[in-house]
Amino acid sequence: MHPESQLLRQIHPNHFQEGRVLSVAFRPSKKDEGKLSVCDGELCSAKDAFEYHTVQLGLGSGGTWGVTVNEVTARKLPIEPDPLLERPNPKGGMFPEQKAHALINFNGLPPKEQGVASSLLAHSATQRGRLHPNSHGDVIALS
Repeated sequence: MHPESQLLRQIHPNHFQEGRVLSVAFRPSKKDEGKLSVCDGELCSAKDAFEYHTVQLGLGSGGTWGVTVNEVTARKLPIEPDPLLERPNPKGGMFPEQKAHALINFNGLPPKEQGVASSLLAHSATQRGRLHPNSHGDVIALS
């Protein structure tokens, strides 16, 4: 990944307010085991990432936002490629593969620094703006 490459993150509609991405959107939850899911923008467009999340996985998203590899590594957060293979969906059928899937690993930081890093990444994403649907679109897929 190049330093200016984007890492694409789906932001739940509850995780942005008044045009601002909240830090919780860039902080792994307990079920994430300290790793935040993103798509490698070198392998996947913002539109494709959004459609994979909403259409193929059936999950909610208020849109795709991005941070750069440089912004992430500046916070001492490693990025791990994590291509997903086709796999069973517990609700039936199969989840499709996603070769662009990657993880931002927060496990090396103490909790306070994780919070600071999450806030800074959310700020960077907010400054860049929603990548898809474009800022003029008002399409939001809800779960």
